[in-house]
Amino acid sequence: MISKAVQFCPGHLDVFEPREEEDNQEEAILWSYQLNNVELFSIICDNKVLAIVGVNHMRRGTAEVWICISKHVSKYAKTFHKTVLDLIEWGVKKHNKYRLTMAVRMNSDRNYKWAEAIGFRAEGVMKKYDGKKDFYLMARLF
Repeated sequence: MISKAVQFCPGHLDVFEPREEEDNQEEAILWSYQLNNVELFSIICDNKVLAIVGVNHMRRGTAEVWICISKHVSKYAKTFHKTVLDLIEWGVKKHNKYRLTMAVRMNSDRNYKWAEAIGFRAEGVMKKYDGKKDFYLMARLF
């Protein structure tokens, strides 16, 4: 099966089943949906929302990427991985980006390894980035 990235719509949250560590993100996703400088996408496969991806356009040429992953993603790991890479490449070309960043929780080895697998590298630690926990600042240059 092949997954695809589509423009996010709030109805996707009705069928999105986040991983346990991604729970309670609906408010942040809806808040991002209302911002002018954030693009949102849903990655869909087999009528399931595998992830919701946000791209926060910052200074010219840079953006911060965040991804909320569903509990179904492991079943579709290869197609999901390829779709994320394709979405990144498309966005970099469309918006003329040379740098993407991502915040990854320090206690999440799985997310850290996946961020590395899609080309991001750790640049440092952001203490209490969400007000409570420490995060790695990861970046990918183009």
